[in-house]
Amino acid sequence: MQTEKRVFSKLFKDDELKDKSTKLSVVSELITEFPVLEDAYQDAAYFAYDMGDKVLSAWESFQREYNIDDFVVNGAARNLIETSDRIRVLLEDVEQFSEQLGIDPREVYQGYDDAKYFVDNAASMQRDYVEKYREVISYVGFNDLM
Repeated sequence: MQTEKRVFSKLFKDDELKDKSTKLSVVSELITEFPVLEDAYQDAAYFAYDMGDKVLSAWESFQREYNIDDFVVNGAARNLIETSDRIRVLLEDVEQFSEQLGIDPREVYQGYDDAKYFVDNAASMQRDYVEKYREVISYVGFNDLM
């Protein structure tokens, strides 16, 4: 116990020893803190010179492969309901004409069943399309062009 008291008294009374003790404390802090700085610096450099460019390149590739804006603005799906309404009128004309002739509408127009199916389901398909579009743009952060 006496030795400890002597060491402490020397440390705190002798200015030269106090100064050396402070310097040792600073070095100890540097030894502890420098790896933290080094990790932060290396992470920043990795993003700045490697990962950031990879992300931008991947994003450009994604946008080229999945040109959502162009698809929505210029794609045929944009006109689904209007086209369906026109086809519905034409199918009704075929049905009336076929009825007058006493024949099946499929005999007048071979694609009748497919056309009828698409017309009958166009509204639900439009809802599914818009719902999925909005889910996708919400996820990727695009503007709503509908």
